Amino acid sequence: MWSHRSITCAVFRFGLVCYIYFAFYFLILPNICKFWPYSKYFNFYGNEKELVHRLVTENNDRINSAEEFLRGDISRSSDVSNGKQIDLVIVVITLNRESKNTGKLRFLTQTVAHLMMLVKKDKSKLFEKKHVMICNVDEEGDDFSEAASLSNIVQVVSEFANASEADDQEIVDVFEKEKVDYIFCLQQAKRYRPRYVLMIEDDVILEADSLETVEHLVNLRLSHADHNGVNSGAWPFVKLYYPEKWQGYGNEQDKIGELVGVAALGGTLFVFFTYVLFWPVRFRGLAVMHFLVMFWLGAATSVLTAYLVGRQYVQAWRHWSPYTHRLISARGCCTQAVMYHSSVVDDLIQYLSDVRCNVDFGVDLVIDEFAETHGLGGYLVEPNVCRHIGFISSLRHYSKWAAEFLR
Repeated sequence: MWSHRSITCAVFRFGLVCYIYFAFYFLILPNICKFWPYSKYFNFYGNEKELVHRLVTENNDRINSAEEFLRGDISRSSDVSNGKQIDLVIVVITLNRESKNTGKLRFLTQTVAHLMMLVKKDKSKLFEKKHVMICNVDEEGDDFSEAASLSNIVQVVSEFANASEADDQEIVDVFEKEKVDYIFCLQQAKRYRPRYVLMIEDDVILEADSLETVEHLVNLRLSHADHNGVNSGAWPFVKLYYPEKWQGYGNEQDKIGELVGVAALGGTLFVFFTYVLFWPVRFRGLAVMHFLVMFWLGAATSVLTAYLVGRQYVQAWRHWSPYTHRLISARGCCTQAVMYHSSVVDDLIQYLSDVRCNVDFGVDLVIDEFAETHGLGGYLVEPNVCRHIGFISSLRHYSKWAAEFLR
């Protein structure tokens, strides 16, 4: 029979546990995560205009920092002759997306400034010899002032000399034009016969250790493929970016495995901290069942917390070092930042030339189809090693969800 005192203690402990859980899930976590866009607790206390204003303010701050850096004493990206092989050609694909409605965006300026910082500080041996170039695919050609203003810092190649030349192309579908532009820029990079080609869009900022991260992953996972050739399983591309909004927990096998790992770690730590640290006197006399109950309680708590906080933030520890990132199979999107092995560039250009793109079959899907058709496996670096800042779409010309671009 339970005594009145034991019942009172049990009720008190249960109430205390309920209070702790209530405070944690309804007070503490909501305040921590309310500004994290991919958390279940995200809640911006204001209207959409305030959110956009914050985004524009952040963009203006980056513009000022980029322009200040570019005004400094920086050397021009090395010009190399066509006959000399270099390790990596970085191609920034750009077109003008500014208008009276958008105001000053200066995405290209920001991207180039961060690239020049990266080239200056990067110590990777795999990409020791680098060449940066802007591939201007805007229909205004050389009249695109932002690209022209950067020509004294990096090489600028234009697909069109002027608007009248662009009109002669007679491509109506913007997705088909995007493909044609992509082919042109790949061809420009191929002229230098590099070992690797990194194609990035003009609204992508590479992280300071991005190339070091890719170098580590290539040496660790893909170096054997570099010696085998395309027909022996060489890798076609490595994507450096995948939209964070699609990186949350789902029914994919690897993500389910992550939750199992979170449960195992959380349950073990729950048992350890509860009994070993706080109640060592009771540790020896506890039955196995008590440990199992505490373990499963800790496991459930950890999984629920991870789900509510968001996988994007649970995996944030992988940003700590270039050696904590991982390679996974590439997803069906996107082309913000893709590094190609030189051995596939010619075949990719030919494949792109033979297909026609549309709204349901963009260039990113064609690239993935190319890899699948040739029996090659594309890869994705996770988490991202670059940031997408383009809240104005270059294809559809509309503003995207502002919160997705906040930091």
